Amino acid sequence: MSSVLFVDTETNGLAKDFKKAPDASDNWPRIVEIAWLIQSPARVTLAEERHLIQPDGWEIGASEQIHGISPLMAATNGIPLHKALSKFFKESGTHNVHNKRPMRGGS
Repeated sequence: MSSVLFVDTETNGLAKDFKKAPDASDNWPRIVEIAWLIQSPARVTLAEERHLIQPDGWEIGASEQIHGISPLMAATNGIPLHKALSKFFKESGTHNVHNKRPMRGGS
């Protein structure tokens, strides 16, 4: 059995139209926070990270009432999305290669 990857995100809302193409960037929500945990089959935590994302021309809006992440928190404590995703892919890829088995996604 391979390690398990758990991923959680907070966003600034929902898609306006779920039938639109993924490249219709004004339609889709932005990631406000990304967190992940990688566990071994014995439930030992191998990696765990959480990153707020700095807004880059988009607003958090009313979703702040749901996840509690304010624009000030994200701007002050966040990192650029590309840096957070780079860390995520590096970390998840490292454990995937180590186990020599494919990672499994959830719905």
